[in-house]
Amino acid sequence: MNGAWGGTFDELIRVPYADFNLAKLPAGVDPVHLASIGDDLALGWETVMPTVAGISDPKIAVFGGTGSIGLYCVDVAVHCAGARTVHYDDDPVRMKVAEQLGAEVHDIHGKREKDFHLAVDASCNPERLRKAPLSVMPEGHVNSVGIYFDDVQLPMLALYQRGVHFHNGKGRARPNMTPALEAVAAGALHPELVTSGIYGWDEIPDVLTSGRAGHKPGFVLEK
Repeated sequence: MNGAWGGTFDELIRVPYADFNLAKLPAGVDPVHLASIGDDLALGWETVMPTVAGISDPKIAVFGGTGSIGLYCVDVAVHCAGARTVHYDDDPVRMKVAEQLGAEVHDIHGKREKDFHLAVDASCNPERLRKAPLSVMPEGHVNSVGIYFDDVQLPMLALYQRGVHFHNGKGRARPNMTPALEAVAAGALHPELVTSGIYGWDEIPDVLTSGRAGHKPGFVLEK
C-alpha cells in the first residue's frame, strides 16, 4: 500500500484530482497494454519528444538495463521522433524487443558512437550511466530516467568541456499521457510489443518470485 491511495498490486486505488489525472483510453486498444500509460509509457514520450523537437534527423541512444522504460523510449524515438535509434544492452530479451521496435541493437560492453543528440540512461547502473554523457555530441542532452539511491560519479570535466545538458527526475505523467495515447491510437506506438507477459491476478506472487515476470508483466483481475 502507498499510504491511503493504494499501490501497484491493489484491487482498488484512489486517484487524486481524478477530473484532471484520468484519461480516456482509445477505442480498439487492449487496455492491458496501456497499464503503464500513467508511468513508463508517458515517461517514454516525455524523455524523448521535447528534447529532440526541432532537430532534423535526430540520433538517439538508449542505454538499457532496467525493465520497460528504455523500450518505451525506443518506440517513441523510432516511430514518433523519426530518429536513428541505437539500443545498447546485454539482455537478449530486451535487445530482441528493441530490434522489433526498429532500433539498431549493440552490446553495451562494446564500442559506441559519440555523436548522439540525446542519450537516455534507462539502466539504474552507475557504470552505464557514465557511458551516456560520453556518447552525446557537444551541447547534447542526457536524460536519465532511473532512480539512484546512492551517490554516483559522473565525468564532470567531460560534461563541462562539451556543454552537455543532464536531466534526472520524476516524470510528469498527465501532460504526456494525451500525446502518447494519440500515438497508440494512430498505430505509431506499439506497447503490446513491450509487454513481456499477461497473467492472472492470483499468479502475482508466483510470477514475481519465480523470475518469470520479465521486463513488463501485466496482471488481469478477472471479474
